[in-house]
Amino acid sequence: MNQYFLNEVKVLHADPMFAACLEKLFHCPKQDRFLKLLEILNQPFYDLTHSDKQQIIEVFFSQPELKENRYLYMEYLNVQGNTCLLKDFIKIEMNSSCNRARSWALVYELVVKANNGELSKSALSNKVISFEPNSKDMHLLLCILNMLSVFQIGEYEAFFKVSNAILPEINYIEDSFIKQSYHLRLLELYSYSHLLANKVEPCRDIIHMILQLGDAKMYPIAYINSYHVLAHTFLFTSYETCIENLQKAYRITTLLPEERRAQKQKELHNTEQFVRSFWKRDLEPLPDDDAELAHRYIAMGEMEQAISILDQLRQQQGFFTPFQWYYYGLATNNKDHFIKARKEFESNGDKFFVKILDLVYSSI
Repeated sequence: MNQYFLNEVKVLHADPMFAACLEKLFHCPKQDRFLKLLEILNQPFYDLTHSDKQQIIEVFFSQPELKENRYLYMEYLNVQGNTCLLKDFIKIEMNSSCNRARSWALVYELVVKANNGELSKSALSNKVISFEPNSKDMHLLLCILNMLSVFQIGEYEAFFKVSNAILPEINYIEDSFIKQSYHLRLLELYSYSHLLANKVEPCRDIIHMILQLGDAKMYPIAYINSYHVLAHTFLFTSYETCIENLQKAYRITTLLPEERRAQKQKELHNTEQFVRSFWKRDLEPLPDDDAELAHRYIAMGEMEQAISILDQLRQQQGFFTPFQWYYYGLATNNKDHFIKARKEFESNGDKFFVKILDLVYSSI
């Protein structure tokens, strides 16, 4: 079957040096082959397009002996941000004759819903608990998803305790790609939780670990998120470093499929607009997002326009986010609005962004 793979790849990419490199792949231990394949595909001198890489990976997983291990492909699509292909492949695996494949498809269906924010905090936890893992790898992924639900609730101290117990389990994963990918997942969550717990220096240390452990071409989502979080750690201390890290994240979005690229670019753009208004720097052009437009008008001293936008926004949404209460407080100079913002930040367990209120009223 190795020969089948090599023959199919030769049809897709005729370079004999590339074929020779792939032949060495099958001298590696089985648990290292997929990660090695990804490393080969990302070598710049082979000049492979994204479509070339995708086709070669699909051929790799079409080998019958990998029938029970196609969850590696689902994890790959997930870290690549390719939600559409992942959903399609989940449907295929749902109809597999292999019980293990169907179980993994159900887990990755849950991963997609968690990524898209389709589940409430309690719903995610309940769904995770309902699964019975059939392997160490599945058990660890379910633990990571459960940690995500703990993180979303804002119970960061509980999160730290659980993550410290789970991190050593990474060492018992056999497949090199899954080991690296799940490790990055855990570190990502760890960095978020340290940021919101206002543990800035440890957060930066964790992000530097992520950037050294992985590769942007292989794990673009992890890299984008890491630079985004790193930017936040400089929110109160360095405008230039904050913007620089957002721009690094923005450049990596070019590696994503169109739909996910647009989503991530919007997130980064909104953060950048927030930072510009917060520091009152580079205030033109105006933001597209309504809340950030109000924030920009506040930075420009045009309070009436800001209040009008925020009143309309509250009417449309039916509520204010903590940040929007903060903006409303700035625009109206009403201490009660800052108090509401503080209560909401604190109810979410957020000890980092609540500091913006300390810059306004230290007594709140």
